[in-house]
Amino acid sequence: MTIATRRLGKTGQDVTMLGLGGEGVLRTFGRDRDAAALINRALDLGIAYCESARAYSGSESYYGKALRERRETVRIESGLKATMLGSGSIRIWARPSYSGVAVKV
Repeated sequence: MTIATRRLGKTGQDVTMLGLGGEGVLRTFGRDRDAAALINRALDLGIAYCESARAYSGSESYYGKALRERRETVRIESGLKATMLGSGSIRIWARPSYSGVAVKV
């Protein structure tokens, strides 16, 4: 199956128009086998863009475990929490050193 691609913002990288999000079985804990099957099936079908966030329970960990052998074939995005402060500035609720740790393979 071939899935059309589009440019991802200003990254210069093309990603599949369809992606795998972090909801459903991926928003659980303790279902490693089900999550790995879902992630690998999505990749087998041609999806090469996966999205997650800390708020999606175990999804970051599931991606890390399932993608060990296939990491170079997929782009992973993980959302960070940002809050607009009264002063007009924005506070990011994650340390830069953390951003690559949650999905480390």
